[in-house]
Amino acid sequence: AACLPGRGYVLGQVADVGAAEDERQAAFDLLAAGAAADEPWQAGASSARSEQVEGSLAFILSGAHIGYLPEHIAAPWEARGQLRALLPEELGFAVEFRLARHRARQPSEAQRALEEDLLAAFA
Repeated sequence: AACLPGRGYVLGQVADVGAAEDERQAAFDLLAAGAAADEPWQAGASSARSEQVEGSLAFILSGAHIGYLPEHIAAPWEARGQLRALLPEELGFAVEFRLARHRARQPSEAQRALEEDLLAAFA
């Protein structure tokens, strides 16, 4: 199993958010993620939901929502000042994922290469 780190992101032009958690949540509509119910803030109500990171990115870039993105997805937008991590030490998290294959079959050369690349990338 490997972990993919994520952070909460907000539009880059938004003023610094340093208030209490309830005030932070009230300032923005929370973007609900489909499969990651263990993300902080996922218990809150939301008018938007996205199963894909591209959809989440669009909602966050609209300036109306805050939400979670994998760091590698947010990095180019963060570098241009269009997104910024919101309290990364407090709200960051990691998502575990697993790679599975049929145990009764020998993996092909292509499958072994894919497994090796994935394991190396997320080790």
